[in-house]
Amino acid sequence: VEDLCRFMEILLDRHPEEKVYNVGNPEAVTISEWVRLCYDAVGVPLEAVNVEGHPQRSFFCFHDYDYYLDVTRQTALMPEIKPLAEGLRESYAWFRENRDAVMRRPYMEYIDQNILKG
Repeated sequence: VEDLCRFMEILLDRHPEEKVYNVGNPEAVTISEWVRLCYDAVGVPLEAVNVEGHPQRSFFCFHDYDYYLDVTRQTALMPEIKPLAEGLRESYAWFRENRDAVMRRPYMEYIDQNILKG
């Protein structure tokens, strides 16, 4: 969020010709790497289970999403971006303080009841 706000300030100050930007981290990560980074941010050991035979959409909200954005235009205007791992740690710290403000979907309950029960 901090980088997004900084980028919006840059756009307001510079008025570039381009009007559409991808905004995010330039580093590409696989879903497995992203999950590991999330566990690292929380400070707990990674627990991974390979799941087969269940529609991914029912238990993982980003099942068909490649975590990669072409942020070339963004980084041309704002070359210094917060590293993904640091942003995840900060986001989790915010979440710990604001759990009641976040509407959560019961993905873990679905996994426990429908996938790991067997």
